[in-house]
Order: sequence, then structure tokens, then C-alpha cells
Amino acid sequence: MIMILIILTIIIIIIIIIIIIIIIIIIIIITIITIIIIIIMMMMMMMMMMMMMMMMMMMMMMMIIMIIMVIVTVKVDVVVVVVVVVVVVVVVVVVVVVVVV
Repeated sequence: MIMILIILTIIIIIIIIIIIIIIIIIIIIITIITIIIIIIMMMMMMMMMMMMMMMMMMMMMMMIIMIIMVIVTVKVDVVVVVVVVVVVVVVVVVVVVVVVV
């Protein structure tokens, strides 16, 4: 009787230990997966930011080219110059804000 009890308790203890180990392994796996996902997300975000920056740069270049074309075609009108200056300032401000944020 006593022997049976002892054996039973040992079996129960072993089962509990196994369960705990399995739980720990599962937790570790989950944390690793989450970390990998987070890293991937961060990389994606960085890529997106880089793409955005590139797009902004391209847009700026296009705007400047357009402005130069307009100035050349209109033989430097005062109004055109004012508009150009305003546009450039706005674009620069937007870019700075985006970069800072």
C-alpha cells in the first residue's frame, strides 16, 4: 500500500515537471516568435520611412524643376517668384516636420 502511494506520488511529480517544462518551452517559443515579428515590423517600418524620405526628396526635386521651368517660361514675373518662394518654404517646412517627427 505504502509502496503504491510512493510510486503514485513519484509519477504525479514527474508528470507535473514534464508539464512545467512543456509550458516553459512553449513560452520561450512564443517570445522568440514575437521578438522576430517585432524585428521584422521594425525593419518594415524603417524601409517604409526610407521609401517615404526618398519619395519626399524626389517630390522636392520635381517641384524645384517645375518651378525653374515656370520661371523660365514666364520670364520671371513678380507673382510667380512670390508663389515659388512660398511653395519652396512650405515644402521645406513639411520635410523638416516629417524628419523631426
